[in-house]
Amino acid sequence: MTGLVDMYAQCRWVDEAKYLFKMMSHNKNHVTWTAMITGYSRNQDQLRAIECFRDMRAEGIEANQYTFPSVLPTCGEIMAFWFVVQVHGCIVKGGFLVNVFVESVLVDMYAQCGSLNDARLTSILGSLFFYLLSCK
Repeated sequence: MTGLVDMYAQCRWVDEAKYLFKMMSHNKNHVTWTAMITGYSRNQDQLRAIECFRDMRAEGIEANQYTFPSVLPTCGEIMAFWFVVQVHGCIVKGGFLVNVFVESVLVDMYAQCGSLNDARLTSILGSLFFYLLSCK
């Protein structure tokens, strides 16, 4: 079913993807949620992407290194600095700041939201964490 959700979203049939997604009820995992978030994001429905991320977290599903790069670009497009900060907290809590793709998107989103100091600090801290982990 996740493959169908993703296919419909990629074909710009977001309503069909959403219908299948809702039909799955309790069988959703982080892959399914990420597919729906990505679908909303790719189809310029930023608020629904953010709501979907929020709902995923409320259901107790943890985001992963693929979820963050899907939801963060939506924040930059609508200048949702408040949400970038919240997602940043999830990234740090989940230990994903050392992932170069997640860090890169996070830095980019802070910059797009006009917070260059936070972008620079995130980049420095990400590099420091990566260096400390590689020294083990």
